[in-house]
Amino acid sequence: MTVTFHVGRSGSGKSEWMTKHVIEELKRDPSGPTIYMLVPDQMSFEMERKMAMTDGLNGSTRIQVLSMRRLAFLMMRDRGVSTEQFLDQTGTHLLLRRVVEMNEERLTLFRRTMNQFGFYEELNALITLLKRGLVDPEQLLRLSEQDQHRSLKLQDLSILYEGFLTMTEGKSLHAEDYFNVLLQLLPDIDLTGTRFYVDGFNEFSEQELAVLVALAEKAPLDVLLTIDPDSLYRPHPSFGPTQRTLMRFKELLSERGISSTDTPHMGAPRFQHPSLAYLEATFGQVTAAPYTRPDSHVVLHAAVDRSVEVEAAVREVVRLVREEGFRYRDIAFVSRSLEAYGDLATQALQKMNLPFFLDERQPMLDHPVVELLKATIEVALRGYREEPVFRALKTELILLDAEHRRTSVDRLEAFVIERGIKHYHWHDAWYLKRRAEEEARLTGEELDAETALNRYRQTVVDTFDPLLDDLKAAKTMQAYTHAIYAFLERVGVASCLAHWRDEALEEARLLEAREHTQVWDAVLHLLEQLEAAAPDETLSTELFLQMMDTGLDSLRYALVPPSLDQLTVTDYVRGRLLDKKSSSCSGRTKIKSRSSRPSRNY
Repeated sequence: MTVTFHVGRSGSGKSEWMTKHVIEELKRDPSGPTIYMLVPDQMSFEMERKMAMTDGLNGSTRIQVLSMRRLAFLMMRDRGVSTEQFLDQTGTHLLLRRVVEMNEERLTLFRRTMNQFGFYEELNALITLLKRGLVDPEQLLRLSEQDQHRSLKLQDLSILYEGFLTMTEGKSLHAEDYFNVLLQLLPDIDLTGTRFYVDGFNEFSEQELAVLVALAEKAPLDVLLTIDPDSLYRPHPSFGPTQRTLMRFKELLSERGISSTDTPHMGAPRFQHPSLAYLEATFGQVTAAPYTRPDSHVVLHAAVDRSVEVEAAVREVVRLVREEGFRYRDIAFVSRSLEAYGDLATQALQKMNLPFFLDERQPMLDHPVVELLKATIEVALRGYREEPVFRALKTELILLDAEHRRTSVDRLEAFVIERGIKHYHWHDAWYLKRRAEEEARLTGEELDAETALNRYRQTVVDTFDPLLDDLKAAKTMQAYTHAIYAFLERVGVASCLAHWRDEALEEARLLEAREHTQVWDAVLHLLEQLEAAAPDETLSTELFLQMMDTGLDSLRYALVPPSLDQLTVTDYVRGRLLDKKSSSCSGRTKIKSRSSRPSRNY
């Protein structure tokens, strides 16, 4: 088969050619062999929506818009390969925690940081990069001998990487192992008549290149890359990573005896206004001649700080919608970093009541269910101490008084603080007065208050004591997870979340409604991943709770835009924007702007 590389600068019409070509083929033969469009994860929804809304197409069962990992998953499923042992990010964090605990005595640098927040997320990212680059632990050890400055870190990483590979071998699959399994299956998969299009990537990992080369042996492959056709084979500062990827791709194809051709796409038909075409053509050129035409679609604004910058961008959005007939979906808010601009953009857009979608996987740590579980873990480890107990109560998932939800918690907290109640006092009766003679002279109102306080105290004890007893009796991972699930059932978390979700839907808070659904599913999945890691292995309560806490830290929302007409808030790294008419780019303080988050697609 042949691989066709479609090369051209940004806006040269590569993606437009691909969609037009695919649509023509779908109209010509709606029930023909499958056409696969492989795009990055964050681009799949927009591309699929674009194909579905094409005039005259009226839907098709022939086209599949997928990420490369999703393609591997579907082909594994169709070939009957079980994917139940797949470890997602949460499961990987849990397993890494277990690996670190088992090898703690052998570690040097990582032993000091193993309990810091975010350690397992960073460790998972490192192992993902190693797997993508087809690096093995022995290579890390050899590298540690050559690099004295990073020797200890590389040795620790080699120990943990080897332990992780040993623990998962034959039992479970890491996210990046899907590609290895797919490479084993591809020789036996019939892809006659199938065609693959690859778009939206700036670089490919060694794993991804291996998969693409294997696909090219079975079916025609069209790869769209953003490179200047005039400097395809000579160094270019703006396209260096993509050029290296192209050279590596062609090297692998040559080794397999697969032919390849280059199809250049010249010009910039996307940029109808000359100012935009000029910006694309001269971007990064310090010595470029200035743009001298009087009209320009590129407007520069200076602001004293980020909040002023964001508010100005939001006012421009309002003007475009009111005066120029723009739809919110036509506008994008692109920032240098969502860490710096995400919260500011959210506040400004909510203040103006504008619909928007924040293109970032937010952590679930602030959700009441996750807060309840983290507080419960502290109660199990430290007893009925004031801080974790009231963190759990303030989630309003544990009801002390159905009619006075917040007031009952505040009264109980005020009494505990005033009297200095310790963790060992919660199982004893509480008295409103300190002295017996004063207690005997209580008024009817004071007696009612004392009765209410003891009722609240007993509710707390009745909520947590069964869980503490179950955890104390448990010895295996399966028993621990069942104890946590039984606790959630007793508290009634599922019904409360269903009620919150319905309220959010009635008030058109679609994003919030999806969050409630996702949190419950994520917590159940976390328990499943914990049990799958080592169902019958004996471990201490403390280790289980530490693994549970690590898993809760890793939970993220995976949100698809809840509606079609809304402004998109994203950053330069993650954003894959299609058919936008106006973009506000914040944080451009230099000609070359680098994100604080590394990404292979940057």
